[in-house]
Amino acid sequence: MQSVEKFEQHSGTLPPIDTCPQARPDDDLDTLVSLALGQEKPIVIIDDDQPVGIVTKDSLLRGMQGEV
Repeated sequence: MQSVEKFEQHSGTLPPIDTCPQARPDDDLDTLVSLALGQEKPIVIIDDDQPVGIVTKDSLLRGMQGEV
């Protein structure tokens, strides 16, 4: 997971949050993979109704490989 700020520095403006798949900080890897399938937009991690981070397909795949 990366911060919204870091995502926007590297990838440009985040699409509207309500158009992106959303997950909670405690959601497991299977949930994140399911959300990423068939989706081009990043997953927005929401905690207390606020975006706290972004998970992209690239970061999800690197995490599955054990990379940080």
